[in-house]
Amino acid sequence: CIACNKHVLGVLETVHYRSGRQWNYVRHYPLSTPDDSLSEHVPPEIAQDFKEAIRCRWIKAFRATVLMCRRSLQVSCDREEASGKDLFTQIDDLATKQLITGTLKQMAHRIRLLGKSGAHGDYSDIDATIAEADADDAIKFMRHYLDQVFVFPRQLEEKK
Repeated sequence: CIACNKHVLGVLETVHYRSGRQWNYVRHYPLSTPDDSLSEHVPPEIAQDFKEAIRCRWIKAFRATVLMCRRSLQVSCDREEASGKDLFTQIDDLATKQLITGTLKQMAHRIRLLGKSGAHGDYSDIDATIAEADADDAIKFMRHYLDQVFVFPRQLEEKK
């Protein structure tokens, strides 16, 4: 590959003529992959779910994207030992403990509602139709959330 300088598999078909042959391009592999790289500071159990969300977005599985973002959020709340029996109260607890800002709290509740809507139909105030913009918002939010909760605090510790 000229762009990445890695090997690719090219599939060609040969067409034979009396005067010779011609090669026609069919396809090549890998076709491409999404960039699901994350900081090493994101815990593996959360990174695994969020990377799946990124891959879901890449194949335009929008409901699956928001569901996996919600799952990433839930696992992070559990890992941070947020108090509460449901995700709603756990998000509020993270904000009370100042692990997330008020803005991140609002965005976390949006992810929670999108994920609930995507999983169960419209039991929230958000329409049951999960669109591309919703999936993009969920991915963007989760990147900010992971930076705030896991990446930035670890980077500050390393600088001390």
